[in-house]
Amino acid sequence: MAALSAGGYLSAEELREFREHAPICADCRQSEADFVEIVRSGLPLTQCQIREYYDRVKYKPAKGARGRFLEQARRKGIRFSQEIE
Repeated sequence: MAALSAGGYLSAEELREFREHAPICADCRQSEADFVEIVRSGLPLTQCQIREYYDRVKYKPAKGARGRFLEQARRKGIRFSQEIE
């Protein structure tokens, strides 16, 4: 449960149970802390959806960057598929 908690994969009920248990179990607290460190190190398969959303928002390109990039690429002769256009 510590690994699932660190990755954001526990249901609300499971999280409640873990939060009730962790204060009385040093091993579980330490395990969760260890797994949280792994998640924070950026291993993609351990990231929860909230973390993935945060990373997308945090590193979102400046407004209009996509259009400027495409225009510059077109000027250099790069052609894009309809899907990209």
